[in-house]
Amino acid sequence: MALGENFTCALRDDARVVCWGLNSYGRLGIGSETTIGNTPGQMGESLTPVDVGTDRTVTSISATDNSVCALLDDESIKCWGSNGAGKLGVGDWNNRGDNSGEMGDNLPRVPFSTGLTPVEITSGYYHVCARFDDGSMRCWGDNTYAQLGTGDTAYRGDAPGEIAALAAINLGTGRTAKRIFGNHGHESCALLDDDTLRCWGFNGDAYLGIGDSESTGDYRWGNDVSEMGDNLPVIDLGTDLTVRMLSGGYLFRCAILNPSTSVKCWGSNGSGQLGQEHTRNIMYGVVDDMMGNFLPYVRLGSIIPSTVTPTPTKTLTPTRTLSPSRTKSPTKTLSPTRTATQTFTPAP
Repeated sequence: MALGENFTCALRDDARVVCWGLNSYGRLGIGSETTIGNTPGQMGESLTPVDVGTDRTVTSISATDNSVCALLDDESIKCWGSNGAGKLGVGDWNNRGDNSGEMGDNLPRVPFSTGLTPVEITSGYYHVCARFDDGSMRCWGDNTYAQLGTGDTAYRGDAPGEIAALAAINLGTGRTAKRIFGNHGHESCALLDDDTLRCWGFNGDAYLGIGDSESTGDYRWGNDVSEMGDNLPVIDLGTDLTVRMLSGGYLFRCAILNPSTSVKCWGSNGSGQLGQEHTRNIMYGVVDDMMGNFLPYVRLGSIIPSTVTPTPTKTLTPTRTLSPSRTKSPTKTLSPTRTATQTFTPAP
């Protein structure tokens, strides 16, 4: 399943994709903007499978807010729907799938450089990322909050030649990605080969789990090359704990952990979404006393094994002070390498 803004897509057991819901920008991939599923007779056998090309089938799908990308059986990626900020990765801003003749063999592949084989895709808000068989990772689309991991804030994929020229994201010396994670936000995350979790992009409410950015006025991590690579912080979830699965909501994240299959959450908590029976944000201050072994488990009832070690007791005292090791320069000036030809300002 892949869920976007007011629409849903399903990868069926016949390796074909069907979508329903709101269809503006052609996000359903049926060559029109007709909404599907809101009147009788449109579902079931009436659903039109997305045409991704002659004899092509789909192995996985991922949805952004109003577009979809599919990894095909020939190890290529095709995307359709809204193309704001070039998130379809085809070198322009033109939507695909909202008019007849745009799907099937006419739907262009994301043109990676020769020798790159994508094995996983994931999406954020107006950006898409792929993991390749060599463990490298590349992202394209909107980069306002440095979510592409390129060390700047310039879009990628909205002009010809940019996808083929994409360099692998610098995840650290010798490090590769074995899983990648996205959600409908302005950030990207990767689980690396050493089982560390690292994220970059928008960090409002300390969403990335690496410290509060408000004191500097810069809510991004990764908008300078000095913040990527070996300087990309590891998200500390506790001693000997690694991530099995990561999921994101609006300004907060939760992880299912190994080896205990327990859950921890961090970020915004105004409605108690972190499951701690209070509304204080976790990671709204100094990193050293909020994450790691101090990050509480979410109590889910009897499914939590009795072997789970209790979290150290500590009174949460939210601050606006960054740990010195995480302090960003407040004088940094945003200098995009290119000005987009169309106005595009995603909401945080």
